[in-house]
Amino acid sequence: MLRCWELTASPSESSIWTRGICDKDSARKICVSFGDVAGKGVPAALIMSRLSGIVRITMNFTDDVGLAMCQINSLMCNNMIDGRFVTYLLGVIDPKTHTFSFANAGHMAPEIRSPDGELSNPGTEDSGMPIGIDRSCPFPTSVIPLAPGTSIILRTDGVDDAMSPQEEFYGPVRFRNVVRAHAADPETIGRALLADVKAFMVDYTQHDDITIMSFGRLRDPSHGQA
Repeated sequence: MLRCWELTASPSESSIWTRGICDKDSARKICVSFGDVAGKGVPAALIMSRLSGIVRITMNFTDDVGLAMCQINSLMCNNMIDGRFVTYLLGVIDPKTHTFSFANAGHMAPEIRSPDGELSNPGTEDSGMPIGIDRSCPFPTSVIPLAPGTSIILRTDGVDDAMSPQEEFYGPVRFRNVVRAHAADPETIGRALLADVKAFMVDYTQHDDITIMSFGRLRDPSHGQA
C-alpha cells in the first residue's frame, strides 16, 4: 500500500513525489521518488518537471538506487536554475524480498514505524548532498526489511515547519507522536497526520508545501495491530 497527500502553498508546486514500476529483468519492483525543490514558483516547477522525467528514464534501466541517484544528480547538475537544488529520496520496494532500498540526497530521513510501534530513522548518517550541487557526490544505499505491519512515512519540511495561529511550529515531536499513536497501517497514519497538521494550523497562512507519503507491508489479517 502506497499513498501520498499534499497541501500546496502556491499554484506552482515545488515538491515532487511519484511512484512507478521498475521492471528491470521483469522484477516488477516499485520505485518511490520523493523530494522538495528549493524555492517556489515557476523555476521550482520547471526543476521538478525535469527531475521527474530524468528519474522515470533512469529507473527503466536499473534498480540500483545508489547508482541511479548518481546518474540523476549528474544530469540535474546541468539542468538547475538560479543555483537551486533539490532535497530528494529515491527508493525501491521489492515485493519478493520484502525490503525497501533507498538513497538520500539531503532530504529528511524516512520515519519507520515497526510492527510494535517503535520509531526509527535508519540511513540518517548516509545522506549525500542535495541534487544539483556536486556531480561527484556519492549516495550510499540503505536497506530496510519490511516485516508485516511495518510502515514508512516520508515528508517534506513543510510538515515540521507548519505554524499555528500562535506562531508555534508543528515540529518533529508532534509528528512522531501522531505516527506512534495510530495503528500500523500506512493509510491510517497518513490521513491522521494530514488531519492533525490541518487542525494545528487552523486557518493560519501556509508558507510551504506540505507533502506526506506513507507505505508499508500490511499486517496479516489474522494478527492484531500495534
